[in-house]
Amino acid sequence: MKKIYILTAILLLFFSFTWAQGEFEDEIKAEVGITGAAVKAGLLYLTSEYGFAPGFGLWFDWAKLGQNIIVDGGLEYWVAQRGAKAWEKERKRDFAIFFTLKYAVEMGKFTPFLGGGFGINMYKKTYPENIDKVPEKSTKPELHIDAGTTYFLNPKMDLEARFKVNISDVSSFGLYVSMYLKTGK
Repeated sequence: MKKIYILTAILLLFFSFTWAQGEFEDEIKAEVGITGAAVKAGLLYLTSEYGFAPGFGLWFDWAKLGQNIIVDGGLEYWVAQRGAKAWEKERKRDFAIFFTLKYAVEMGKFTPFLGGGFGINMYKKTYPENIDKVPEKSTKPELHIDAGTTYFLNPKMDLEARFKVNISDVSSFGLYVSMYLKTGK
């Protein structure tokens, strides 16, 4: 319940700020279709057991609903391991498919955004050969919160920094840096 209160407070502050800046428009024009693609790389903090793990992914802007509301989604993959020696390493990996609805406000060369979305995470945990345990697999739906900013480099390219956390486990989070290539208008 505490997570919901925190999320609500963050969203209220963000929308109050943008409303005060006059960013809401009376006219809504939807643009559907891929307008950009990004390749991302980053670090995910999984828990104190695993620490930071490398992650990468690919995502697309699928639609623009009005001036400031964007639907994006894509794929991401990360792998983490723990153990002192190679033959003792326990590995955990995730392949995820996700969609995010985000609110973005253009402020000069920067465009900060805040959003939330839904994803399907496919986890797999494997154990060293000398440990007699069956690999664990699970597929579960996840709600997430995304926040970050894009920085305008040129008309066809932006740089993006993003923070993503799954609501089911706020002790784990991802920090990504992306090169965003614009394909549309």
